Amino acid sequence: MGRYGLLRDDAHGGGVGCLPLPIIAAETALAVIDAAIAAAAFVQLARIHRHNQQHGWTRQKIFHLMIGLCNTVFLAYFISTIIATCQRWVCWVHGCGFVLMASPQILLIASFLLLLSFW
Repeated sequence: MGRYGLLRDDAHGGGVGCLPLPIIAAETALAVIDAAIAAAAFVQLARIHRHNQQHGWTRQKIFHLMIGLCNTVFLAYFISTIIATCQRWVCWVHGCGFVLMASPQILLIASFLLLLSFW
């Protein structure tokens, strides 16, 4: 165990301060899934906007925008987690990681509440 919890030390044969390979693989898989969901949401938003431009920003368009943004921020969080851990970013431990972790969850709950307002 390294100074930051799950980090490997040089004595254990790992990289300098990087996460174990299974955790990196899981974070990468989650990043790919979030990228796919974000791309699907933005494609759907573009399709709806192209089809229905005269109504401006409807709830459906805002919903797809919020889902796309939520998954884009999750993608940034998963990628930044790997980079920040391996490079030992001081800001990551003190606040940047929390902001990137909490922001998509706030967007997700706002998207869910917007979805409830449809009914």
